[in-house]
Amino acid sequence: MKLNPLVAVIVGFALTACNYNHVKKENATMGGGLGKQEAMIAASLDYQSLNMAVMGPECLRCHSTPGGVQGGLNLETYQQVRANLSRIYYRSIEKRDMPSGGLGAAQYDLLKAWIEAGGPERNTGRGNARPIKGPINWPVIKNQVLKSSCLDCHRGANADAGLDFESLDVVRKNIGRIFDSAIVKQTMPLEPYGALTEAEKQALMKWISQGMPE
Repeated sequence: MKLNPLVAVIVGFALTACNYNHVKKENATMGGGLGKQEAMIAASLDYQSLNMAVMGPECLRCHSTPGGVQGGLNLETYQQVRANLSRIYYRSIEKRDMPSGGLGAAQYDLLKAWIEAGGPERNTGRGNARPIKGPINWPVIKNQVLKSSCLDCHRGANADAGLDFESLDVVRKNIGRIFDSAIVKQTMPLEPYGALTEAEKQALMKWISQGMPE
């Protein structure tokens, strides 16, 4: 049976990735994997998680309009927090004197990791190894691979580059371009979105190799 050139390339990548995953599993059994706390932090590097765990309960009682904007610092919005990252880092991470009494250990680790990641508004996916659930078909690819990394820009009548990735036909027609950008060169998605996770890459390659089933 003669393989489509793109499918042949993808099968080769898939075999290489399988070997890489086998090595990663061996490393994990020897103590090379993330600890539970690190994994939880990696899965929570977004502003909403930070706001719920740190900013809301620890900061907004003073640094908000209802709290009197103490020190002239208002931290009610992502934009306000993002504009004061260095100030927050100095007081809460280095000096550890804000809030009064300091942060709890988990709060400290989350805030430190979030700021050092650049203060992302959305989870970039880096270090997030959520498994892909369900059969590898179009709804799974759309909702578990493309939705978190691509559809914010490539959706609807005003989609970037005219590519509406909510459409199966559009994705099928541009699959070579998607494969090259997202898996081979990893130039997409653009910041602040991170590269696809290994699970997402594997699912996308499997879907393509199966003929992109609906």
